[in-house]
Amino acid sequence: MIQITETERLFIREFNIKDTASLSTILLNPEVMRYTFRNISSIKDIESYIENCLYNYKKYGFGQWAVTDKISTQLIGICGLNSGFNGDNTIIHVNYRFAKEQWGHGFASEALRFVINYAKIVLKIEMVYALVEPDNDKSIKLAQNHGFQFEKETIYRERKLMFYKRII
Repeated sequence: MIQITETERLFIREFNIKDTASLSTILLNPEVMRYTFRNISSIKDIESYIENCLYNYKKYGFGQWAVTDKISTQLIGICGLNSGFNGDNTIIHVNYRFAKEQWGHGFASEALRFVINYAKIVLKIEMVYALVEPDNDKSIKLAQNHGFQFEKETIYRERKLMFYKRII
């Protein structure tokens, strides 16, 4: 396992295929996946998700990373960067997903702080986005608390999506 960093309470590392079972407890939970464009409904889908993460690490030098609790070493979430589009422009946007039982403990905020710094310091990116559905109040609040400002609302894959951006 390639560790990317550690924060006060978390280890952030690359995924590997051995994470399939642990990741399934997060990605197969409909409540956790309510605000996602990814259709993950099986172990095979999770294996494909991990393979995509591995591909992105090699191609871009970033992707979705595994977030584990330092004390238990249990996989508790996902946080990282994705490449996407804003009209004709390629953008880098943050993404995070945490196990339901981990909500409300500040783990997403702690991991997101690292991801923003990684984008600035390691990748030398000047702007990152957060793409959030309008009724996802918790993600909107998290983005705003980390300095993201509303840019626009658009339709993406037949769903309303709000673009928040942060200059870093």
